[in-house]
Amino acid sequence: MRFLDHRQLGVAPATAGSSAIAVDGHSGRVEGVVLEAAVVLEAEDPIQGWLFFMTDDVPYEDMLTITLTDAGLRPLDRARIGAPYVTGTFRAPRIDGPGRLSFDFIDERRWHLAVLARPTLALPFVGDPRGVHRPLRLHRHFTLDTSG
Repeated sequence: MRFLDHRQLGVAPATAGSSAIAVDGHSGRVEGVVLEAAVVLEAEDPIQGWLFFMTDDVPYEDMLTITLTDAGLRPLDRARIGAPYVTGTFRAPRIDGPGRLSFDFIDERRWHLAVLARPTLALPFVGDPRGVHRPLRLHRHFTLDTSG
C-alpha cells in the first residue's frame, strides 16, 4: 500500500458531486469533488486496487467519501463520513501496515480503515461508527472504526 502523488492521477469533474478518475490506463467515477488522497493497494495487501478519499468542498458540512475500487477502477465499496452542520478536515493519513491505514477527520478523531481479503457479510445500519453512511449492501470490503 502506498500513497499516490496527485500528479499521477487524472481527476476531473463529472456530474454534480462526482469526479472522473484516470490512472494507469483505467478510468472510473467516484463520489466527491476534491481529491484528498489516493492509495494503491499492491501485492502485499489483501486485494489489489485503489482507495480514493474525496471531499465535497462544502464549507461547514464537508463530508469525506472513501471509495475502494478494484485494479480496473470498478467500485467495490464506499462509505461517507460526516453529518449536517459538522465539519471535518482530512489530515494526517498514515499507512499502518498491509491493507491498513489511519487518518484524522471530524472532531480530531483518528479513523482506522482495514481492507478485507474477502467481502464479509454486513447488516445495513449496524457495525459502523456514528457518522458513517454506506449504500445498502450486504457485504463490506473494508471496515472503519475509531477505537484506536
